[in-house]
Amino acid sequence: MRVEHKGHYAAVAIKAGMATNPHWYASVLADPVIELQDGAVTRQFKAREVSGSEKQLWWRRARLSGHGCRPLSPDRCVRDYPAAYIVAIRAPRSAP
Repeated sequence: MRVEHKGHYAAVAIKAGMATNPHWYASVLADPVIELQDGAVTRQFKAREVSGSEKQLWWRRARLSGHGCRPLSPDRCVRDYPAAYIVAIRAPRSAP
């Protein structure tokens, strides 16, 4: 799941409630410079894992953005889902 706030993104590694992370998450941590497309706009970004109060802030944004996924409620989490903060490092370009 992705969450956007003022041009910055977070990606939460939820894999249908499973006990393992999606494969993309390990790839992002191993090679944090990624290309992300949101609608018709593609940009290059750099990702890093978030924790503590920064992670809690992105969890709140996820809930407020209408993601009704039950695992996003900390009191309902069966595990601590990791999240990556993703910030643009290149100007946007439109998709063809």
